[in-house]
Amino acid sequence: MKLTENQAAHIRQAVMETFGTGTQVWLTGYHRDTNLCENAIKLLVCPDPAINRDLLHCRVSLLNQLEQAFGKYKIDITIESDP
Repeated sequence: MKLTENQAAHIRQAVMETFGTGTQVWLTGYHRDTNLCENAIKLLVCPDPAINRDLLHCRVSLLNQLEQAFGKYKIDITIESDP
């Protein structure tokens, strides 16, 4: 099973609103285990280094938005940023 286009668009919009328009986001994993009734979405978020934001705050905010939107899905967000 794959994410629908609407789900993918919702993720992209939430990422851009939270981290800024220069942010790149990749779906690094999507898992649906019907035996365990578990769904998981794994994202890699690469914010634009020129945008100075509190990455931890942004990660928590994005996680809350996606948990509300996707309900039963386990959301895993990895942030890659320049040191």
